[in-house]
Amino acid sequence: MSTMKSWLQLDQLNLDADTKMQVSGIMQTLFDQAQKEIHAQELKIQALTLELAHLRRIRFGRSNESLSLFQS
Repeated sequence: MSTMKSWLQLDQLNLDADTKMQVSGIMQTLFDQAQKEIHAQELKIQALTLELAHLRRIRFGRSNESLSLFQS
């Protein structure tokens, strides 16, 4: 569910202003945590991709890299 849609649904609830602010703050915190986790996972994938390329160079030499580019 998108963040904007969540906030719009929050506005439709019959909550007092303080409760809406608290829920909104919690939603923002969860969204920020999810974004940080996604970023960390993307960095891990990038690091593993580079490590895999390095290990392939060690095992197969540089010729394997050029073949894998054409196979994609």
